[in-house]
Amino acid sequence: MMYYYGYNGFWPFHIFGAILSALFWIFLIILFIRLIRHSRHGRGFHFRDSAMETLRERYVKGEITKEQFEEMRKELMK
Repeated sequence: MMYYYGYNGFWPFHIFGAILSALFWIFLIILFIRLIRHSRHGRGFHFRDSAMETLRERYVKGEITKEQFEEMRKELMK
């Protein structure tokens, strides 16, 4: 007795298509997550570097003492 498996009647291609579809969606989800993480970390590092530069400039100009500089630097590194 012949069985009908749908279009072209060869079921391994249906499994292959399902696997490719799943891999495609997994790839898109991972890409989306990495882009979000990268954008969040990118802004954070830029802010930290900018704040550290400002802190160094204030120390060099003599606006803050060495103790204040060290305390603020430790706070920025958290």
